[in-house]
Order: sequence, then structure tokens, then C-alpha cells
Amino acid sequence: MKVKKMENISNKILPVVVLYNIRYENCIVYRSLLQHYKMLHIFVYDNSPSDINSDLHNANDNIRYIHDKSNGGVSAAYNAGYLYAREINADFLLLLDQDTLFDSQYIETLSEAIKTNPQINVFAAQVICNDKPFSPSQLNIFSVKTPRLESGIYKLKQYKPINSGTCVSLDIFDNAGGYNEKIKLDFADYEFFSRKRFEKESFLLLDSVAIQNFSNDEKDVENLYARYKIYLEGAKESRRTLKGVILFVIKHTIALTVRTKSLKFIKLMIKYKLI
Repeated sequence: MKVKKMENISNKILPVVVLYNIRYENCIVYRSLLQHYKMLHIFVYDNSPSDINSDLHNANDNIRYIHDKSNGGVSAAYNAGYLYAREINADFLLLLDQDTLFDSQYIETLSEAIKTNPQINVFAAQVICNDKPFSPSQLNIFSVKTPRLESGIYKLKQYKPINSGTCVSLDIFDNAGGYNEKIKLDFADYEFFSRKRFEKESFLLLDSVAIQNFSNDEKDVENLYARYKIYLEGAKESRRTLKGVILFVIKHTIALTVRTKSLKFIKLMIKYKLI
């Protein structure tokens, strides 16, 4: 395993990775990306119920590790990462989750893009899932489209990137008010980039492809139901900012109902007054 030389990398980028029930060294984002940048400051936020990564507390001076057994979600993690980035005088947050596979040179690509595009505050990877475009997406009240886009500059009003792989300047993160911690997971990214602060902002879509891995093999109805509650809470909180939330919810609820042959998902959606 080759560790990158720091002279080719901006020390102004702080990667923030969110973990849940996995060892840091076993997660995809570490294996594909972060293990190559061990000299870079890295912020690790672990939402696992038990502190399975406790050894990271004293791993080295370049890792800041926080264990949140209450599971504050990605929004709490990214906000905490922002505070640490200010502490170490970083300029950008690189938002990551544990399940994204990146090109091993992605941070070098980001660093070069930041140097050559000082007018840009947001950078994003092209993300695919199941061999199909996954991010950035075009959202409106009636549909969600994810076309294949060439690398280049796009308006955030038109396209929204997902969290993982997106790099945001601390200044615009602060001006936008950070992430809404009432939205723990689903819709956190779309709600964030749908705020008025981003209406005239552009982002640079990099010529770098990341692969999002979603495990969708859960069969236990109760586990799916618990996860669905978190999904609905995010939807309810984000609908004031984000267009098309109801469409998201209806499609997802129908899929879960067909998959489980249970009406409890529809009943919960009605209870949350999302239809």
C-alpha cells in the first residue's frame, strides 16, 4: 500500500468519515481512499452503539475520533467535523460515508481542482450505483432525474450532489448554517444544498467516478420499519426546503410495501402526515 506524499496534497482539506457498526480499517472508503493519506488530518465520527473503534482514540495525532453512541447521524457528524476543521485551520470539508469506493487519487484530484478553481466553493464526484448514475441528481416536484453528466461546472439550483465525495468550503458551510441535525440520514444532503444560500452557487463536477455500495438485502420487517421511521423523520423535516419530498416518500413506501407485503409502512406514512 502506497501512502501519498503530502507535498502534492492540500492540507486544507479535512476528510470527515461517518461510521456505523464497522471497524474503520474495514470500511470501503478507508480501503479505497483514506489508507493512502495517513499523513492527512482525518475526522472519524462513529455512530455505532458500542465503541468498536476505541483504539482510534489514541491512534495518532492526525486522526480525531468521536464516538456518538446516541447515533446523531451524518448531520451531527459533518457539523462536528466543521468545528474541528476550524480548529486546525482547514478550508474545506470532504464529506464521506463508509460505503463509497473512490479512486485512490481522489484527494489529489480535489486538491488540484481547488487550486485551479478558486471561485468554486463546492466540488463533487460523479457517483454511480448498480452501474447507473446516482449523483448529481436533478430534482423537481414531480420527478428525480440522474443523467450522465460530463465533468464541468453546474448550478446547484439545477443539480444536487449526495454527501459522500462532496467537498465544501468552510465559509459556505458556515453561511448555509451547517447541516440540520434533525435530519439524521436521508435527505440531509438534498436539504442542505436546496437552501437559498446555494441558489446562485455553482459546483465543479470532477472527472472522477465513485461507486456507492448500498446493501439492500435486509429482510426483517421490524428492522426495515425502524429504518423507515428515520427516513420519514428526515422527510418531514426537509419538506419545507426540498421540493419533491412527497414523491420520494410515496415511491419508497410502495417499494417497501411490495417487498414486505406489509401495510404498516403505508400506515406510518399517513401517521406522519406525509400524504
